[in-house]
Amino acid sequence: MMRDRPAGYTLIELVVVVAMLGVLLGFAAPRVAEQLFTSDVDEVERWLHTTTTDLREKAQQTRKTHVLRIDVAGQQIFIETEGAASTETDTEPTADLKLPDRLHISQVLLGQGSMAVDSQAPIRFFPDGAADPAVLQMTYNNDQRFAWVIEPFLTDISKMEAHGQYADYWQ
Repeated sequence: MMRDRPAGYTLIELVVVVAMLGVLLGFAAPRVAEQLFTSDVDEVERWLHTTTTDLREKAQQTRKTHVLRIDVAGQQIFIETEGAASTETDTEPTADLKLPDRLHISQVLLGQGSMAVDSQAPIRFFPDGAADPAVLQMTYNNDQRFAWVIEPFLTDISKMEAHGQYADYWQ
């Protein structure tokens, strides 16, 4: 004869399930938080990659030098064609990328050994497919540091997770 048991779960079963959920949450939470908080960085990285590739192609197609002008003080990035007459007179140009508040340009190192900390840094893309070498250093939330390297003859930019000493990178 079977014994009638009340339907439901025992306390031990509930404790085991809650413990398993806690372990799963412990592994998943950091990854979810990382995805949420690095979306600004990923968005800027995608924009930089697409823009630098596009500027190289435009320079080759139009046979004109194109410039990615990084305004370190204003935390903005502009796209220009060298030698083109400005259509806007007495007005400030509109930024092609305004950085999110949590992402900050620390400095731009150019291949000629110059560094832009409070000024504008032009990175030129030439008709032969080459570009000015540059390292764009950024800080996210004042604690995470990233550097994007634009190589003279490589189409892809490379991202490094921390600032380094790039002064002699191309020598």
